[in-house]
Amino acid sequence: MPEECRTVKTQACLTTYKAVQPCFYTSEKDAERAACAKQKLDLDPIATEKGRCGANETCLENLRSKVFDLVKFRMYNLEYKAQELEHKGVSEDLIVGFIAAAEQKKIEFNEAQTIVDKKSIVQDVIKLWEDFVSKAKQQVRR
Repeated sequence: MPEECRTVKTQACLTTYKAVQPCFYTSEKDAERAACAKQKLDLDPIATEKGRCGANETCLENLRSKVFDLVKFRMYNLEYKAQELEHKGVSEDLIVGFIAAAEQKKIEFNEAQTIVDKKSIVQDVIKLWEDFVSKAKQQVRR
């Protein structure tokens, strides 16, 4: 069970995770993985979906949920990419440290109450990834 789903304890979390899981194996390219996840999440371009929702709050909340699921998919994608670097010589300790930090950020993302807070957490994940890549580059076997 994904760490994130252990904390929110909802079937929706597991259902979403299982739906997007195949997207990690469809391509090595991030854009293609994200496109797969959008399709699995039934997420059309946000402006299109927003236009269809109009003022319907239930629809807008569903849209927000799908967008947040896509953001978390992108975090999972970073974890997946980190794991892939182990066979290139990156230490398990460095990889596990990144994954643990990213998992914590997903939990914080779920708990964040405002878009500003969620954006801040995404920025934190970007920084974690940049730091990880910087350290991983030093360990990669050529």
